[in-house]
Amino acid sequence: MDPEKLYISVYEDDDEAYDIWTKDIGVDPSHMVRFGKEDNFWEHGAGPCGPCSEIYYDRGEKYGCGKPDCKVGCECDRYIEFWNLVFTQFENDGNNNYSRLAHPNIDTGMGLERLACISQDVDNLFEVDTVQNIMKHIMKIAGVKYHDDEKKDISLRVITDHVRSTTMMI
Repeated sequence: MDPEKLYISVYEDDDEAYDIWTKDIGVDPSHMVRFGKEDNFWEHGAGPCGPCSEIYYDRGEKYGCGKPDCKVGCECDRYIEFWNLVFTQFENDGNNNYSRLAHPNIDTGMGLERLACISQDVDNLFEVDTVQNIMKHIMKIAGVKYHDDEKKDISLRVITDHVRSTTMMI
């Protein structure tokens, strides 16, 4: 993975996270983005919550929308978020009153499938090699090919996804 293609978002008021990313880790400030509460503050009603940082990878212009102002946060597929860090430090009482947690923590998660898409430079999850192995068996059983018919492609993706989910349940 090319570190020059990494971009980091932080909550708009989180100077501590911004400074850690830029000063301690060495991320170029031009690769930093500040977002508001809607994008970079994790909460789910009442309970623990806090600002977050997200790590994005620039997949290149071929995945972009072509707009000159395309950047992290654009709705196109150029910049893909693959890692999230929630700095859980507040308690929301359910009425948007926040108090500091006695024991703040960091909740982090990485999208393994998104990382696979990035590292294999494929368009989507269904192009990833391990998922393609499943799809090849389904194509053989169904007697169809991927990319021949959009309606059949949708069915192949749905069945492939269900098989993947079923294997996780077993």
